Amino acid sequence: GNWEQLGRDTSNSFFLRELEFFNCRLGDHKMSFLFRGLTRSSSVKRLCLRRNEFGFSGVQSMVPFLQNANNLSSLTIDYNNITSEGFKSLFRALRDSPITIISAISYCGLDSIEID
Repeated sequence: GNWEQLGRDTSNSFFLRELEFFNCRLGDHKMSFLFRGLTRSSSVKRLCLRRNEFGFSGVQSMVPFLQNANNLSSLTIDYNNITSEGFKSLFRALRDSPITIISAISYCGLDSIEID
């Protein structure tokens, strides 16, 4: 499928509040396409990416979206190999975000959690 087009279509929706990509085999490559299209989306409040196949590069693809996601309150990324570096990158991107829930503890390849 065309993940970038899906991201663009989602960005154009003013009413879409929740996105759930549960067990969709989203690897780093698909994540880069999806979030390239999704970057301008501002209506999403809840994003679930549980049980996919992305790692640090996939998290990096999310950064522009996360920095612009003014309404995002919940992010679920359990069961992805985001690693400690990805976790740090995620927190840096969310520094000024209104997010209140991040679920990223289960099986994420974290060996330490140090945020600078």
